[in-house]
Parts: sequence; C-alpha cells; structure tokens
Amino acid sequence: MLKGLVVLFSLFVLIGKALLWCKSPFSMFFGVLELAVFSISLLLWLYHLLRLKKNQYVLLIPILLTYTTVMVSFSLVASSPKVKADDTTISVMNFNSRVFSYYDSYAKRDYSETHALVKWAKSSDADVVCYQEFICSANSKHLPTRSGFRGKRPYDYLYVTSETKYGVVSGMIIYSKYPIINRGEVFEGKPKNQVIFVDVVKNADTIRIYNVHLQSFKFTEEDLLGAGEEASFLSKLTSNSKKRYAQVDALLEHVNQCPYPLILAGDFNDTPYSYSYNQLAKTLKDAHLKSGKGYGGTFHHDVLPNLRIDYQFYTKAFSLVDFQIHDDVLYSDHFPVSGTYLLKKKVD
Repeated sequence: MLKGLVVLFSLFVLIGKALLWCKSPFSMFFGVLELAVFSISLLLWLYHLLRLKKNQYVLLIPILLTYTTVMVSFSLVASSPKVKADDTTISVMNFNSRVFSYYDSYAKRDYSETHALVKWAKSSDADVVCYQEFICSANSKHLPTRSGFRGKRPYDYLYVTSETKYGVVSGMIIYSKYPIINRGEVFEGKPKNQVIFVDVVKNADTIRIYNVHLQSFKFTEEDLLGAGEEASFLSKLTSNSKKRYAQVDALLEHVNQCPYPLILAGDFNDTPYSYSYNQLAKTLKDAHLKSGKGYGGTFHHDVLPNLRIDYQFYTKAFSLVDFQIHDDVLYSDHFPVSGTYLLKKKVD
C-alpha cells in the first residue's frame, strides 16, 4: 500500500511539473496541492522512521519531487549584509491600493478607510514608491492631489488609465526621491495592465525601477464561490493567463536589454507555482525568499485568503538589506511590500 501511495503522489507531482512546463494555468492549483503531498509524505516518513518500519525511504521520492515547490513557498533563512555610511542603498515600496478604497467609501458615504490608507501611504519614507490602481484628484476633499502624495519624493512618473470629468485620475505611478533621467512603458498601446519604469540616479549610480501590474484573472466573487458559470470561469482562467504569460515574456525581454541594475516591484497577479513566477525567478532573485518571513501572503480576500502575488525581484548587482510585508495595513485587498537594497561596489 505504501509503494502504491508513493507512485500516486509521484505521478501527481510530475503531472503538475508537466503542466508548468507547457504553460498551463492549472499548474498553480497543482502547486498548492504539492504542498499537501510534501506534508503528508514527510509525516508518513517520520512515522515509519520512528517505528523502524521497512520501505520508509521510498517516501523520500515525493518529498524530493516537491522540494522546489516548498522552497518557493516559504522564506526559511533571512540574512542581511552590513551597510556602511558610504554605501549606495535604495528602498522601494510597492502597493496595489485598490484606488485607496475610494469607490467603496463613496458607496457607503464613509471615507474613513480611504483616509486611513492615504495617511499610511503618505507616511512611507521609502526612496521609491510604486503604486498600482493609484488614484488622485484635484477636486476631492477625500483624495490628495498628485503632488499631495509626494512627501519627500519630488519626482514622479504617472501612467493614466482613466480620467473622469470631475478630475479623478486613475492609473499607475512611481514617486522617487532621486532625479528621474528616463521613463517609459513596456507594453505597446495603452492597456490597463501595464509595466512602467524609471531610471533614477543616486550618487553616481543609475538604477532602473519597474512598477508592475500584470493581467488579473478578473474572477468575480460568484466565480470563486462556484456560483458562476463553469464555462465563464475556465474561459477567464485560460484567456487571462495567456495574456499574463505574454506580458511576462515581453517584460523579461525588456529586462534583459536593460544596462543598469534593476528592481521589479508590484502586483504580478500570479502565485509562485505559475509560469510567470518560474520565468522571472530563473534570472532574478525573489526578495521575500532572501529576507522575508514565512509564507508571505500579500493578497487577502474572503474567498482566496493569503495568496502571494505581490513581489519584488532584483538582479545580482544588489544585496538585500531588508524586506517586509506590511500585513497590518488593511482596507485594500493587497498588503504593501517594501525592500531595502545595497548596490554592490564594482571591482576595477
């Protein structure tokens, strides 16, 4: 029976790996279940080991097969380099603010959530701030103006996705304490989901920061609860995954042509068990895995709680000093994420 279970677990894991390889969106579901396979196999192995039962080592097969999935799921070791006074460090914060809960507040005629989120955002001391689903207004007493969010960051680059006749502007924005010498967009046209970037100069160093907001699944609550049509759920899953995978490929092509040290920060709308994450992690480092704590969920929803879909990735030109998920900041469905990076000195 034990060998049969091992064969079943192993086949299940290999199917998940095959789905990831062929860019199937179903790989993320198998990734979550692989954690269950790992846990069950580990517990059974320990039980058989303590009882000195035969054949316990066959359980190491599914444990080893699921090892990489476990390693991208949890931050197990946190280490930080020592920083000297003359070192070049840069801190980056990214936050999908869900328009600072403005439209929910408007519907309830209670703007306390919006005020709380705006207050927290304005208190951030990060050198560079990347907002997704950003909103500002020159005419609303409940929303700051574009300059009202700046604080000690006098430079910015705004990508507009919509603007109402009442002066409410939505989109993505990057605020910076340091001069911006170049800016742009990765995807052609004017899609709602976009990646924008700025090149900033600190001391004599040029650093590129990408603000990322990739295609979402666009699931409704009915879809997630199983109350919607199955065909609609599958259609959204497959079509939006294909769009996101194409965006990731275009983003990586852009990244590979960048001549500067770079950091990607934002809402990637995909889990660590996806094609998107797998491709990014091949060439870039995941800040959470290097210096985060535990699982690191960033998306909290009543139906899909605690998913990790907001990330910071960086190149080997940096050492990570600190990384944090601000899970005490509520009212948006995403938690803000921040990291501090040390630019390694070049050796002539």
